[in-house]
Amino acid sequence: PIDSPPTVSSVSPDNFDTAGDTITITGTNFQSGLTVKIVAADGSEFSASSATFTNSTTASFDITAAMVADDNDPYDVIVTNSNGLQGTKFDALDYAPEPVFNTAAGTHNIYNANRANSFDAGATSTESDATLSYAVTTGSLPTGGSISSSTGAITGISAVGSDTSTTFTVTATATDGDSNVTTNTRSFTLN
Repeated sequence: PIDSPPTVSSVSPDNFDTAGDTITITGTNFQSGLTVKIVAADGSEFSASSATFTNSTTASFDITAAMVADDNDPYDVIVTNSNGLQGTKFDALDYAPEPVFNTAAGTHNIYNANRANSFDAGATSTESDATLSYAVTTGSLPTGGSISSSTGAITGISAVGSDTSTTFTVTATATDGDSNVTTNTRSFTLN
């Protein structure tokens, strides 16, 4: 009998943010002993670690540190059976890391001495084409405070006559050029 090549119909999730993320591949004609290769937009090739055959329609692999360092998406996913036949899903996978906050979670003291103050609730992204946005998603800001949706800076905090404490959560959202969206949240208490 003549073997049929594998086909790759989808990967899930379709993005990753760190080494060790597990990606599940769905398709047909997968065989025990298969390997998985990832090809970046610039043609760079990466062998996936821990390629695992589950059954003829499902396999999985883990993202490597080299793939995370590359940031050259989108990536093609190529499944090769032990007989050498291949199936490819083009532009199947994107790098989409979570934003990383600049300021540690927890309690922070602001001494206002009867003047307005600011606080950095911003974040960064290692995704080269990500745009960040910010919102307070639980709790509320101190009196007079507002958050910049583009920088995460909290400004306009009003002077108070006595010690106060306010707890809130900021959600940072990163949207990359391929419209992948990742979020991270951080809780702050301002005294």
